[in-house]
Amino acid sequence: MCTGDNVETARSICEKAGIIVDAKDETDPEIIEKLKDPMFVENRKKYECMTGEEFRKEFGRKTEDDLWEANPRAFHWKTMIIPHLKCLARSSPTDKQILVQGIQNYSEIKAIVAVTGDGTNDCPALKRADVGFAMMTGSDAAKTASKVILTTDDFNSTLVCVKFGRNIYDSVQKFLQFQLTVNVVAIFIVLLGAVVLNEKVLTSVQILWVNLIMDTFAALALATEPATESLLDRAPTRAEESIVSNVMARNILGWSVYQIAVLCVVLFTGQEMFDLKFRAEDPFYWNCEQTFCEERTENNPFGGVDDQTQVIDLATGVVGIAHEQTDKVMMYTMIFNLFVWLQVFNQFNARKIADKSWNVFSGLTQNCWFIGITFVTILTQIAVVQWLGRPLRTTPLTWEQQLFTIGLSAGIIPWNLIQTALLKKEWFGWASDCVPNEEVDEDEEGEQSAVIALSGRASTRMAAALKKKVQQAVE
Repeated sequence: MCTGDNVETARSICEKAGIIVDAKDETDPEIIEKLKDPMFVENRKKYECMTGEEFRKEFGRKTEDDLWEANPRAFHWKTMIIPHLKCLARSSPTDKQILVQGIQNYSEIKAIVAVTGDGTNDCPALKRADVGFAMMTGSDAAKTASKVILTTDDFNSTLVCVKFGRNIYDSVQKFLQFQLTVNVVAIFIVLLGAVVLNEKVLTSVQILWVNLIMDTFAALALATEPATESLLDRAPTRAEESIVSNVMARNILGWSVYQIAVLCVVLFTGQEMFDLKFRAEDPFYWNCEQTFCEERTENNPFGGVDDQTQVIDLATGVVGIAHEQTDKVMMYTMIFNLFVWLQVFNQFNARKIADKSWNVFSGLTQNCWFIGITFVTILTQIAVVQWLGRPLRTTPLTWEQQLFTIGLSAGIIPWNLIQTALLKKEWFGWASDCVPNEEVDEDEEGEQSAVIALSGRASTRMAAALKKKVQQAVE
């Protein structure tokens, strides 16, 4: 906390806010272990609370242009200021700017720095910070230099900003891992059909329906997860961290493997499994002009009876009516139905992006949008398969076939538990490294960092203390 109050007043405020914690009250295992080091205890006592003048003399310096900047002594910043400084009393706007610059440049892991202010003198620090918070009653200059304006002049509003910012970031990651899985599977199946089978496994209209599920319904379902208090309990996301995390990479690869495997099993064995009579070269629909003639020839195994309205495949003995579907349509309808149901069940898996998330249904009842969208998707898919027919190259499935595809699709949920238990997220660091981070200038970086907001152990403690204060106020 940076304040213009004297040391005694500032320290008292920090203790009440939970920013400064006595050594005997520490709960962080990492700090408790470090407290065994006498040097750590000495630095903690010396640098925990400082005045602006002391801080500026030791950790600031003047440039040739007579401007103040952080002293480039990285070791001192890493071992003295960043781990220990909690209160900066009698501080000036220059002290704030030096502190922000030092934390940004010399922290071991690039920190996201948030600054609050309301006066014109705070503008340099607000502008320099990754996320600047200005009070609604503050000066226009402070508001212009900030990224976020607290309309209620209540610092507790930063908790809401952090919570919803993290929720938005999580929603993007949830949708991304779902969408990438659909893309990988769809591309593989379409290429497999074109190269190996010389068939369109999925038609253009079917792919459009899948895209509607993927881009619209899934986005709405996964982006409407409510923000929970548990979002404040985790460590902040680092600025240099890829948006595709190791857990996401594991999920995408694992889910894709399962979906491709079950689709291939049905694609290559479904004909025998359900006793469907057709040949690879048979058309999807009986066509008199292409597959029917009155006289049987060596090149044409079809013969015609009943005034050219009925066609007979003499090779298999299958009798069909001209312009109606063959059993081949039934086969590919099952593939299409299976593919869509796989995405429906995988939406439940995509709700979780944390490692070791065993219960994918937790909190489901709090998201009515997810339940409603999933219900609409299921009803629409049943209607597409059972009644739309030739426009989507589908035919009604029997209840056994429907249950078969639904059962195979539901298997992706226990499969997710298996891969979570067996595959370590550290094995997939190479995948997240393949996604480059976009380089942004200083002005844009603060805007992108707003979803991350407060960083470091101090912000976690402050969040916990503020939550406690809010609960007490409500009570």
